[in-house]
Amino acid sequence: MPTFATQSISKPYILHLYRNLLRTSRTFTSYNFRQYAFRRARDSFHAHASETDPNKIAELVKKAEQELLVMKRQGLLNSMYSTEHLVVEDSILAKKKARMAKAAGVA
Repeated sequence: MPTFATQSISKPYILHLYRNLLRTSRTFTSYNFRQYAFRRARDSFHAHASETDPNKIAELVKKAEQELLVMKRQGLLNSMYSTEHLVVEDSILAKKKARMAKAAGVA
């Protein structure tokens, strides 16, 4: 039988937590950290998407909340000590600019 703590966890809250993790992963200035944080959040949630045990869900949500706090703190530290962009990032930015220019020309 679910406890009071597990009853308060709703699907919209879990989705909100997931989106916050993905959003926070974008705060890293380092490409490698940013991609790692994004993949870790996405893979973790997808791996447990079919979980039905309320106690296990509560445990996973608590762990995700803790990871969100760590990710926010690490993202802040990472932004304080940024480095030059990698070649990979430059090509990604160039592709985005080209798409935006093409979209602006079409509109």
